[in-house]
Amino acid sequence: MSNSGLLSAGSLPSYDGAKIPSLQPNEQHSNTKPSNTEDNWMTLPLASNCSPGLEYLTQIDKFYVVKNIDRRASKITYIIKNGSAQKVYTAVEDYDKCCKICCNTTRPFDIRVLDSQEREVLNFHRPLGCQSCWCFCCLQSVEVTASGVTCGFIEQSWSLFVSKFRICDATGKTVLVIKGPYINQIVTKFQIFSSDGKTEVGNVSALRAMALQEQFSDVVHFSASFPMDLDVNIKSVLMAASILIDCLFLKSAQEIRAIHAAQTGFHLGHCLSMCLH
Repeated sequence: MSNSGLLSAGSLPSYDGAKIPSLQPNEQHSNTKPSNTEDNWMTLPLASNCSPGLEYLTQIDKFYVVKNIDRRASKITYIIKNGSAQKVYTAVEDYDKCCKICCNTTRPFDIRVLDSQEREVLNFHRPLGCQSCWCFCCLQSVEVTASGVTCGFIEQSWSLFVSKFRICDATGKTVLVIKGPYINQIVTKFQIFSSDGKTEVGNVSALRAMALQEQFSDVVHFSASFPMDLDVNIKSVLMAASILIDCLFLKSAQEIRAIHAAQTGFHLGHCLSMCLH
C-alpha cells in the first residue's frame, strides 16, 4: 500500500518532531556515490545531518525483511531490503540457547545492524521484559543507538486487550504510536499512527511467501512502511520495532502449523489418557 493514500497535506503536522526538514527530496535523490554493489547492495546516498551508515534511510519509505535462524550457531539474521529488492542492512542477534528456551519471545537481546562493509551502524538493546498484560511494571522496551548516540526508544503501553507501542525520540517524546489487533488473535498487521493515534502513517505486516515471489528470490517474512520524510533516527527505531513485533507476535505459516500440531497432540494425548482411565 502506498503511503500517499494514508496521508493528507493537513495531517503532516500530526507527526511533527519525527520529521527532519533539512533533508528535502531533491537533496536526497540528486546525488549518489557508488558503494559496494556486489551481491545486490543498495548504493550509498549522499546525505547530511545523520549518523554514518544511516544515509540509506533517507531514500526509503518501506523495507522488507528476510529472517534466517541458524540454531547450530545460535544466531538469527535479518536481511533488510528496499522496495527494489536491494540489500540495505543485515541485523544479527547472537542469542543464548538456555535464555531462548526459558524466556522465548521475551528474551533480552542486543541486535547489531551492519552495512555492506560489515560495519555496525545501529544497535538495538532490549532488556528482559514480560509479554503478559498483567505485568504492567515490566513491559517491553528497546533502546536504539547509532555510533553510541541514542536515536530513540520503543516503549510498550499497558493494555488489557490490544498491543500498543510508543515510538519515542531521543528525549523520550512520543512521536508515533503502533497498534495491533486484539490480543490472542492471529496477528498479520500492526498499524503505525501519528502521535495523537488518529492518522495512519504506515504499518508493519507479516507477508505470505507467494506475494512477492516475482520480485524477491528469498522468502520475505515481514515488511514495514512509513512516510519518506521521517527523521532517519525515527526510521531506525521503526526498524527495531518491526523486529520486536516479529519476535513477539508474527508467526510464519510453518510456526503456526507447528503450534497447531503441538496443541493437537496435547489434546489427543489428554483424551487418550482420560479414556484409558
